[in-house]
Amino acid sequence: MEENKELKPCPFCGSENVRMGSRGCSFGVDIYIKCDCGAKVQIMEEIGEEELVKRWNNRA
Repeated sequence: MEENKELKPCPFCGSENVRMGSRGCSFGVDIYIKCDCGAKVQIMEEIGEEELVKRWNNRA
């Protein structure tokens, strides 16, 4: 998965060390963005990386 330079820092700890990844699951493949503190946004790969980044950057 390609690194995206447009990710905002973690909303909980403020770290800029957030990363994207993927993993297989029983329904297909999940893609995610997570921080070492445990904050994570995860969606199905079919929804797409653009939507994943949008959800991470627009979180409450």
